[in-house]
Amino acid sequence: MRLIRRIRGWLRFWPAARALLIALVLVIGMVDGLPLPVEKRTPASMKPTVKKLRKLRTAVMRPFMPIREAFRLHQQWKLFPTAAIKQHRLWVEARPNSKSPWEIIYRPLDDEHTFMEDAIEYRRLRGAWNPGRSARRGYAPFVKWVAGQVFAARPDANEVRVRLENIRVLPREGRFESVGKFQFERTRRREVRREAPPVPPVVDPEAPGEEPDP
Repeated sequence: MRLIRRIRGWLRFWPAARALLIALVLVIGMVDGLPLPVEKRTPASMKPTVKKLRKLRTAVMRPFMPIREAFRLHQQWKLFPTAAIKQHRLWVEARPNSKSPWEIIYRPLDDEHTFMEDAIEYRRLRGAWNPGRSARRGYAPFVKWVAGQVFAARPDANEVRVRLENIRVLPREGRFESVGKFQFERTRRREVRREAPPVPPVVDPEAPGEEPDP
């Protein structure tokens, strides 16, 4: 009974202890995740301050380093790890035949070519075609799907080409420029259904033949 009473007494302090632990975790995570610039990108006037902050963070985190390393509780991550200067721009084009020029029907940031813009730019679908260092595993199924959508909407189109333009982002100017190269080009052609040959009538060899006209 004494043990039960002691446990009940301890439980009275649990909400306050839990709140304290949560606050401690948040503070430690904030200190660990403090974004400090690397030395080569730090202005000369700010280098002493950044150096002091880095030493202070190391001192504060030292008691918690064993737990941090054991459970891999790292908070120093980039918010947009793929936000590089070199990017890709999707092109979807169509044409009636191999002798005709390609017509652009979809291209991001192009108000004149917006075929299925909402669907293609949807975040879950974008993950199928937006590449990293190589094409995504879902890129080929995406090309097949978007080509089918084009063929259904454009009876005049018999070929669809999907490719990714290499571009360079110019953040200070608020624009981008083409590198003049394309990657991951795929072409799909409309499937023409062949009509089945006519089935000859079945003749019963035992059936009486027709009498010739007199």
